Amino acid sequence: MKSALSCIVLTFSLFTASAIAQTQDTTSAREAAMERYLRAVPMEKMMEDSYSEMAKQLPAEKRAAFAADMRRVVKMDA
Repeated sequence: MKSALSCIVLTFSLFTASAIAQTQDTTSAREAAMERYLRAVPMEKMMEDSYSEMAKQLPAEKRAAFAADMRRVVKMDA
């Protein structure tokens, strides 16, 4: 009995959460979520982390030049 009740509560909770998520899926809600994310994880930090990870695939002597080239080519203000 307790297991059946737990299953019903879980199913209802998932259905409710899904319905709420679908009703909030608007362009303005997505833009607000993007702004919150970028405040928490600045784009510059994400890009620097990406350059570092990509540079690991290059020989050690070419890594610094690669990162410098990426910073020069990728325009963060765009």
